[in-house]
Amino acid sequence: MREEDASDIKLPYFKLVKNQFRHRYDITVHNYETHDNAPRMDFVVQYIAQYVLPNVRGDLSGCFPIQLHDSYTHVGAGEEVECLAFAKNKFHRKPVLLPDPYMMGTYGGRLNEIDPVSFETKVSRIGFCGVTTGHQDPTKNQRIHLCEWGLSNVDICDFKLAGIVQMDAINVAKSFPNLNKYLIGRWTNPNDLYNYKYLLSIDGNTACYDRPAWIMNSRSLLMKYASPDILWYYPFMLEGEHFLSVDGLHDIRNKYVYAENNTMDVRRIIANANHFVTSYLQSPTTAQLYTTHLFEAIAANKA
Repeated sequence: MREEDASDIKLPYFKLVKNQFRHRYDITVHNYETHDNAPRMDFVVQYIAQYVLPNVRGDLSGCFPIQLHDSYTHVGAGEEVECLAFAKNKFHRKPVLLPDPYMMGTYGGRLNEIDPVSFETKVSRIGFCGVTTGHQDPTKNQRIHLCEWGLSNVDICDFKLAGIVQMDAINVAKSFPNLNKYLIGRWTNPNDLYNYKYLLSIDGNTACYDRPAWIMNSRSLLMKYASPDILWYYPFMLEGEHFLSVDGLHDIRNKYVYAENNTMDVRRIIANANHFVTSYLQSPTTAQLYTTHLFEAIAANKA
């Protein structure tokens, strides 16, 4: 993309200029210094410079707008524009997905952890613990509504909030008088979550960066709350093969009853999920190869 076009989009962008003498790219970054996720620009550019550009054939010289927020759609991007993004609505065509920062950082080593709890000894309930990322109006925040629902369904689930973020806690308490019954004010120890046979992943600001990955790496079943937001590898995850899809609060108990009555199928799904993680998400080369092929396709389209 030309620099004047990148500037018109009003997103942060990085500029690549191929240095023919040194067989490398000169990289400059623009329009990101005041962004609330500014550190992501340096992280992404360093990642691309180290792991991607040395392997790309062709000439990538040009400007690359990038949405540094969690998702292209989280902040109401308006009209679609061509840019790089970590997550997006699956129906949007112009944004192009990069691996998310957690994947670029190899999930901080979490996918090398081994779930210490066998499936047989796990508790037959659904577990969730997270913060109130997502809609900044508490009355429309689906994680808060999930925990409220959980209060009247304690026989099958244990849903907790680790903290209140992106909203005022006093306003949350006014709208939800039962808040203190599920607000624990701290992150649940990962080993505690491993005690549940079933673990729920529900979007915050967008598709969860690491939760589906570490759940699929465990000996628990991933129950994934339905959402149009995707990461780059989501199209390869299959419902009924790698996870069970939950279509809303009304469907949580349905999926719980199914899982309880179909243990062999649940074990099969968990085994498939484990294989998916070891085959595609655990190795750092997966994100590097994907990003390299992505930029090679961009170079080819420029030729």
